[in-house]
Amino acid sequence: LTFFLFHFLLGVLLLVTCYKVVKPALVETDAARGTLLMLAMIPGIALPFFWIGNDAVTLLLLALYVLLRGRTVVALSVGVLLGMNHFEQGIVAIGALALWGMLRSSTRMEGFRSVRPEVWGLIGLGLGRALQGMVFGLLGVAEIESRTSINIFGREDWSSLKAVYFMSPLVLWSFVGLGILVVLLGTPRDRAAGAVTLGAISVPALIAFDQTRVFLVTSFPVMLMSLQVMNPSPRRWVGRRFWVLVGLWCVTPWVYVESWKIAGSVTPYS
Repeated sequence: LTFFLFHFLLGVLLLVTCYKVVKPALVETDAARGTLLMLAMIPGIALPFFWIGNDAVTLLLLALYVLLRGRTVVALSVGVLLGMNHFEQGIVAIGALALWGMLRSSTRMEGFRSVRPEVWGLIGLGLGRALQGMVFGLLGVAEIESRTSINIFGREDWSSLKAVYFMSPLVLWSFVGLGILVVLLGTPRDRAAGAVTLGAISVPALIAFDQTRVFLVTSFPVMLMSLQVMNPSPRRWVGRRFWVLVGLWCVTPWVYVESWKIAGSVTPYS
């Protein structure tokens, strides 16, 4: 019961943080309904409710990073915490946010300014990883082997990657599901930036991580940031089709694939 309540608290804190991220956009009624529904459709947002482990902590830290990334000290501090919690996922998530910001920028100078928080976040990640190693050393505890070395250099065969070809429709749907609307309903520049960034995030998810769940975590900041910059018209588009999308959201199975074995099929918030 205590373990469940802990994860429930993490899930509630995640939802509250995400709501604060999108709250400035909630002006018109249709835009508010549409924005909140799009927020609910981001696949990764429901992870704390049916996945136990430190992914729930990682998601909360990533949401806090998106909310407070404009402050250098905060970006650095959250980066340190991410480095101590999920270093590899933090690198991919914040790196993807930097790529997305560069692709959305109209000039090179604007691009450099947009990714300044991510630079501090990545520095924090490195510091957090080093701090974790130092603490483990003082305690005489061996560090857990990096997932990258396990899945790339420790493979006995490459059958899991070969399976990607045959399972690609299932994998693609489990990656983004209805959350693809968050990316596709933006401006042409935003659509291009989102598509390229999601493609880039999928590479380590396919090769090193072997899990669609990890893709949902690492793509979460980009999905969340996309809601901040969208024009009102896509939100109204979603608002006008509100109940149709609610119906789709309720019946859509979110399939998780782990090492290319189907780990379970659940509806959101099951």
